[in-house]
Amino acid sequence: MLELLRNRRFRLLWTSSFFADLSMVMWVMVHGWLALEVTGSPFWVGATAGAEGVGLAIVGVFGGVLVDRVPRRNILLATNAIQVGMALGLSFLVVTDTIEISHILAFAVLDGALMSIKQPSRMALTLDVVGRPMLLKATAVNFTSMTSTGIVGPIIAGIVVRRLDIEWAYIAIAAAYVVALVVIALLRAARPPRAEPSSPWSDLKAGVRYVTTAPAVRLLIGIALVTEIFGWSHEAMLPVIARDLNVGVSGLGYLIAVGSAGAMVSTLVISASPEARRKGRLMVIALVGFGSFLVLFAISPWFPLSMLLLAAGYAAVMLFESTLSTLLQTVVPNEMRGRVLSFQTVAWGLTGIAGFYTGAIAAATSAQVSIALGGGVLVVVALLASRKLLRLRAEPADPGGG
Repeated sequence: MLELLRNRRFRLLWTSSFFADLSMVMWVMVHGWLALEVTGSPFWVGATAGAEGVGLAIVGVFGGVLVDRVPRRNILLATNAIQVGMALGLSFLVVTDTIEISHILAFAVLDGALMSIKQPSRMALTLDVVGRPMLLKATAVNFTSMTSTGIVGPIIAGIVVRRLDIEWAYIAIAAAYVVALVVIALLRAARPPRAEPSSPWSDLKAGVRYVTTAPAVRLLIGIALVTEIFGWSHEAMLPVIARDLNVGVSGLGYLIAVGSAGAMVSTLVISASPEARRKGRLMVIALVGFGSFLVLFAISPWFPLSMLLLAAGYAAVMLFESTLSTLLQTVVPNEMRGRVLSFQTVAWGLTGIAGFYTGAIAAATSAQVSIALGGGVLVVVALLASRKLLRLRAEPADPGGG
């Protein structure tokens, strides 16, 4: 880690990423809360997350093509600048009392589209800056940015909304994006992407064909999609849970923060432990744990217990996500890796899109029922897929195999 921090370009990239992640975490929390304030409806809270997912999923399919053809630093500059304008625009709409749910949904779609380009650009720029031998360590250090801001950001946003008002939270989001923009502007001489000799459309079709015909890859991507749709979809309902537990926006911040803390503890344990040989078994255990903790979280009537259960659930899912990413990269040949991993971006978008159904279920029954159903689905899927997961091997998968 010290070797990485001696690299000035990596320090600049990490610092910019930290402030961008801080804005992103606060945005997710504040935007959902704004939807709840404007409409009072759990459905529109879920729909707001769904709109973000629509932008992420639709643009994510093609975002990799742009990342390979435009200098990544320029993409980060442009996306950060647009997000500054978005946050300030929302603050203005709130102050002038002209904010409507249509504005909230439109900004959510745009933010999702920007993130679908921004995130792969940052990952690719990390490789440009540190080189392949240090990429694994750099990725791990980058992850500390996401988990630490996941702890700090919601608490800051909760305090700002409670003491000042929600428009000031958007101003704080814009300020953090400005810092990210200024810092990334100082990053120079990053290697530009090389032009692809083949057609982007033919590359995309080849990637889709490989994912749908290689059994191991199809299994892993399928489980990733199920986890995003039925597990991570609980995030859209957290503002409603906070309201029902009578803890308000500050309590929502603490829920998100404690979840990130659980994730950080899990990643620290994983990084300090010897590499597990039976990764399929770890995936089954972790996914069952995540689903079970979500069910318990949904039925918890006490805020302290809810925080503890959410932290445990996030610790379990981080073990699952880390193992999934490791297996996904080791069963895919190098020439297919980028296209296969792009499907994870689409899966992230489905997390937000799932907000439509979680919001509808919550409106018809309750947010607790919506979350518990999702957790139950994860447990069932993990048990049904356990035999295939236990047979997975860390070697490239061939299409059409058994």
